[in-house]
Amino acid sequence: MDVFILILIILFLLSIPIGGIIYLIWMVRTGIKKKWKRLGLQIITPVLLSVMLFGILNVYQKNYHAKSLEYMYATRIQKLPAPIYNYDSGRSFQGDGYSLTVYPLPKVIKNRFQKADKLLLTQYPKFPEYGEDWQTVKWHKSPIDSKYNSYLSFALSDGGLPGIKNHLQAINSSLSRPGSFYSFVHRGLLDIDFFVIDLQQDKIYHINHNI
Repeated sequence: MDVFILILIILFLLSIPIGGIIYLIWMVRTGIKKKWKRLGLQIITPVLLSVMLFGILNVYQKNYHAKSLEYMYATRIQKLPAPIYNYDSGRSFQGDGYSLTVYPLPKVIKNRFQKADKLLLTQYPKFPEYGEDWQTVKWHKSPIDSKYNSYLSFALSDGGLPGIKNHLQAINSSLSRPGSFYSFVHRGLLDIDFFVIDLQQDKIYHINHNI
């Protein structure tokens, strides 16, 4: 969710108590005067406005999410399939923790990466929401370049979390042979989002690790 949506929601929530009290007083006065038609409009108007507002926010959120995926995979897709596997260690106050999500690889993304071109490998992914202190490594074909081994090692250093070992081994294996793609964004060596697309096993891996 971006800043624009967050500001709209905050303003809406802040306006509810004050506006609600004033509106309620107006409705009571209308009821006392027995102007039932007007009272009916007063009741239905905020309901309709709320439905419209949440509808607009929902459409905006869907479009924003679809655009984020396009920035990621250089192709249009509304959403990723439901995850095959998901782990999140929980987060400290500063956001430190570990997460791994595994998705089945959608056909539209697989087709795009099977036809990987210069645009994909030099311009994507794009992360406009990250700050200037983050560095992005664009999509690369596997096997992984040895100069990125330290980043991969940190991304795969789960600390022995249960149920995750097989997935991490699969990621490591996919990046030691041709047929996969990888990208990551990092802030130093201890804060990283690592992404892998395995064309052979039809999987997408998203890793977040920061300490």
